[in-house]
Amino acid sequence: MTRNRTSKVIWALRLLLILLVIFALAAKKEKKAKPAEAPTIQEIQATATQVTIQATAPLVKATPFILGDPIRLMIDFKDASLAAGVPASIPVGGNPIQTVEVTTLPGSKTLPSTVRLQLDLSKDVAYQLQPSGNTLVVVLTPRQVSGPAAPIPEDIYNKAKAVEEQLYTTGHYTPPPSGIHMPPAAAMTQPAAPTQVAPELAPPPPAAPELMPLPQAPPTVAGTATQVTDILYRSSEHRFQILIKANGVVGKYSPLTLDKPNRLVIDLPGLKLVAHKTTYPIRQSGVQQVRVGTHPNQTRVVIDFSGPIPTYSFSRAKQGLVVTLSLP
Repeated sequence: MTRNRTSKVIWALRLLLILLVIFALAAKKEKKAKPAEAPTIQEIQATATQVTIQATAPLVKATPFILGDPIRLMIDFKDASLAAGVPASIPVGGNPIQTVEVTTLPGSKTLPSTVRLQLDLSKDVAYQLQPSGNTLVVVLTPRQVSGPAAPIPEDIYNKAKAVEEQLYTTGHYTPPPSGIHMPPAAAMTQPAAPTQVAPELAPPPPAAPELMPLPQAPPTVAGTATQVTDILYRSSEHRFQILIKANGVVGKYSPLTLDKPNRLVIDLPGLKLVAHKTTYPIRQSGVQQVRVGTHPNQTRVVIDFSGPIPTYSFSRAKQGLVVTLSLP
């Protein structure tokens, strides 16, 4: 009798344990399936140097980026919506924030709606997003770019261009009195400079560095670029990107750094220049301008800097070559 009672108690405990596990799994599944609350932007306040955004939930899906001509800071808030009464335009009239524009980008079945803030700026800036609960503060500060305080005179770029032209027409270069010179390519070693050599005994100028094809995308593959069509650029918080737009994937390219003024040169063998202009003034994030020119059997792209040449990298795109510069 006692044994039967013990057996019944054990089975009852097992049944209770099974029920508890089922209820726990069901509660966990229900909790997991519950979607996060989509934020609704209720209020936007702006001063000359910062924008404060108040929402009903944390604005975790924020994507900032900077566009030029004119300079604008764009911030996209995915899955967000606007409350009634939020103005579409907030005049500020400060420095650097002049106006804040607010728009809603419609979504679709696969793409949620997005609220876009556009900060019209008077100059290039660094920015920082500071979230705190349901509030997000966008703080703008002057970008710290080392380099000469005074603008570089235009004639120094003309002298640099003359040196580059001499390199292509003669295969050699002769440093002019201004001190413009061309360092060797990264794969070559720097020879020791002779000390006070008489002009008649000076060694001949070094030959132009050979073009160095990179191991990606050989020029014979389908979709390889044959033309350079335009120069585009954009800036984010820690990097500045320049797109050398082409009509396909860039096969070969050869980078080279020059100084006085500091500039990054990219040679694109086999590509023809069809861009509508040859000089692209930028004057932000330490980039002075981008120049493009045609040389025998190739196109040359020159990025002029107002200060030191930053760390850079290259990546191929479906329509061209992307140069990424690291910002301080």
